[in-house]
Amino acid sequence: MNLNHLATLKDKLIASGDFATIMDYFMTEFGDHEEFLRKGKLVRNQMLEAVLREVGKEVFSAEPAVVLNRVRFVEISAYHFTHGGLLLNGCVSTMFYFADVQMGMLAVAMSIIGPAKFLRFSGKLLSPNLAASDN
Repeated sequence: MNLNHLATLKDKLIASGDFATIMDYFMTEFGDHEEFLRKGKLVRNQMLEAVLREVGKEVFSAEPAVVLNRVRFVEISAYHFTHGGLLLNGCVSTMFYFADVQMGMLAVAMSIIGPAKFLRFSGKLLSPNLAASDN
């Protein structure tokens, strides 16, 4: 596991339209590596939660609301990088976000055996009341 691969991931996120390949690169290089998970610190990021609720409307357009549960974000501040897992309307989801380019990706597993939905998103802090916190 090499954190320098985050630069490659960022380049792929910015330039590629093949979202499944981008997420596969993330999962292959970082996804289940304990060393990677220990590199960051647990954070709460209200801005990302708000963005994911909005992005979730694309996936769950027929639902009255998008609900986030079991949100767990880990931030590696030296790389302006946050990643994490959550349940989005009960569906297992994973995401990553680069704060320096204000861009991220969300993968939502719609079922145990079915395909995942991938969404690239932008997120920009507009209000200081939505700043990341350690809670």
